[in-house]
Amino acid sequence: ADFESIAISADGAFVYAAGAPDYDPNGGPALAPASITVYSTTDGSVRLIAGDLGDSNIVFTDPVLR
Repeated sequence: ADFESIAISADGAFVYAAGAPDYDPNGGPALAPASITVYSTTDGSVRLIAGDLGDSNIVFTDPVLR
């Protein structure tokens, strides 16, 4: 995914990255739905991938998720 919005959890444990629909990691065209990937701030590991979230862009309205 080409990430378009990023936020951090209130406790600082996780970073949430929203992937834009219809773009690949290089910003080129792709037939992919929006997604959210959650990373651990401790070691950078992927903790969760929520894919197939539709055609609309996902934008976090606050940089800290509560």
